[in-house]
Amino acid sequence: MIGGIVMLVMVALLAFFTGCTKVDQTDYCIETRFGKVVTDHMQTGMAMTVFSEATCFPLTDVNFPSQGNTEQIEAQTADPVTVTGDVGVVYAYDPASVNGVFIAKRTPAAAEIEILNAIREGYRTALAGWTVADIFSNRRSELSDSVRAHIQRKLGNLAMIKRAYVRDIKIPKTIEDARIGAV
Repeated sequence: MIGGIVMLVMVALLAFFTGCTKVDQTDYCIETRFGKVVTDHMQTGMAMTVFSEATCFPLTDVNFPSQGNTEQIEAQTADPVTVTGDVGVVYAYDPASVNGVFIAKRTPAAAEIEILNAIREGYRTALAGWTVADIFSNRRSELSDSVRAHIQRKLGNLAMIKRAYVRDIKIPKTIEDARIGAV
């Protein structure tokens, strides 16, 4: 008898916890039922989602590329010379526009794909306005600001680009040799 009650309590607890979603204060969660938005901003804590689904977007800063990784992106300069560079970006979702992001993309993964494509395209667009001489001049510090602005323009209000870092730009060896020879 007691074993049956314990088993019933355990099944009830299991059903309760599998039908709940933990909403962290660093997430912006949207509750849907059959694809329709039921709650456009779920409260922090445990939420009953037995007959609904929670889609959560992180409100914390996200790094691209992820920790320990690099991504070499080719871009053509104004010269035109194709250079290869490593760009790092810190971005976050804006709580004021997350609902619009959800309606447009439906999942954080789909939004992230568009963000990553905007990072790559924004980097290429920014470098198209710079010559090799400008990139390696004392104006180099302005390059990251230009890349950040171009990425943000591509993204619109999908996410906020907080910082952009342009690292390790490599030019073709023949041009590098000529640059070194000229100095």
